[in-house]
Amino acid sequence: MKIEQDIEGLIKSDISTKEIVNKLGNSLHSAKDKAIIAVQQLRKLKKNSDKLHEAILNLDLETAQTIEDYCVFDSFTVAERDRLINYCKKLVEDGLKNKYSIRLGNSATGEWQYSIISKEPHTYGDWFTGNYDHKSFKIPVNAVQLILNEEYIPFFLHSI
Repeated sequence: MKIEQDIEGLIKSDISTKEIVNKLGNSLHSAKDKAIIAVQQLRKLKKNSDKLHEAILNLDLETAQTIEDYCVFDSFTVAERDRLINYCKKLVEDGLKNKYSIRLGNSATGEWQYSIISKEPHTYGDWFTGNYDHKSFKIPVNAVQLILNEEYIPFFLHSI
C-alpha cells in the first residue's frame, strides 16, 4: 500500500477535519502544524482527484509521514482494532484445520481504503480460483499489516 493512497483516502473520507486535527495534536509541533495546514488545503481539492493526487505528491516527506502516521495509528477505533484481532485469531485457527490461507486486501469502497480479510481456498493460494467469505474492517491496510505483525497473527497473501 502506498502512502499517497492512504492520504488520498483519508482526505476523501468522512472523518472530520476537526477529528484529524485533534489527533494530529500528538505529533511534533512543527510537523503537526504543517500537517494540519496540509489536511485543510487537501480537503479543498478532494473533488478534483488529479489536483489532489498532485498536491499529495508535492507534500514534503515530514508532512506526508505525519499524516500517514495518523492513518496507521489513529484513524480507527480501539473497538474496530479489537474486532479485527479477534476475527483474525479465530480465522487462523480455523484455516489451519480446514486448509485455507488468509488474504488481506483493499475493500471496494469508493473513497477511504478500508481493508478486507478473506479466505483463500488453497493453503498456498491459487490466483485463479479467487477468495471468499469477505470481512471488511474500517482500518487502512497499512494499519492492519502493523496490527497483525504486533499481535503475531500470520497472514499469507496480499491482493494490494
